[in-house]
Amino acid sequence: MIEVREFQRKDQDAAFAIWKHGMSVDLGNYWIQWILNQYHVRLMILLMPVLVYHLGYDSSLIQGIFFSTLLSGILVAFLRFMVYRTNKDYVNTRTDMLDIEKHHGKRFLVAEGDKGEIVGTIVYVEEPKITYFKKKKIEGKCWEMFSMSVKHSARRLGVAHKMLGDLERRAREANVEAIVFDASTPQIPAVKFYKKFGYDWELVPFPSLGNSFPKKQIANCFFKFCRMDIIKFHKRL
Repeated sequence: MIEVREFQRKDQDAAFAIWKHGMSVDLGNYWIQWILNQYHVRLMILLMPVLVYHLGYDSSLIQGIFFSTLLSGILVAFLRFMVYRTNKDYVNTRTDMLDIEKHHGKRFLVAEGDKGEIVGTIVYVEEPKITYFKKKKIEGKCWEMFSMSVKHSARRLGVAHKMLGDLERRAREANVEAIVFDASTPQIPAVKFYKKFGYDWELVPFPSLGNSFPKKQIANCFFKFCRMDIIKFHKRL
């Protein structure tokens, strides 16, 4: 039996661990799968033998295969590094998660299993950053949900369904008229889940991280290369 309740101080370590794993490991895996399934990335890998040929490594078949594999490996390793670095930087900026009680309080909810183990987390804000949906201003009281994570060992047990359903119940009791949030396009399982839960959606470009060089410009170029976008979700209650 899964119980969704408000965060307590004793939940800090478990909640932080679940959130961090979701943001750094699970999200990273979704991003890598998304990137390697992009046609232009696959084409680049397939064209490596042509590049090797033009570089003059065609005298030996073994040598050609070696350098083709090496260049493909370097490309994949670079993409993995960019995913790792981007997610790590994001986690490092979220200092609020080091003291959940102080920064989020009762707005941070946890899912607790039968044995008292924390198996999921979800948090919302009462002043959402998302104020427009499909070019229309969102009217009425609105909450924004973010950072919903489920412990890896508790996947496919209905934890996410229970948490989101509980959040909607709390919202209705508080006379909230809508819930909004966003996700990145590589998060395919989550996107499918939200759609099945009755959320309307729209695709918007990945936001620019600014013009400071080189870190943010490199990240912006990386997102464009990987064809990542943001999906906004909205549901009237």
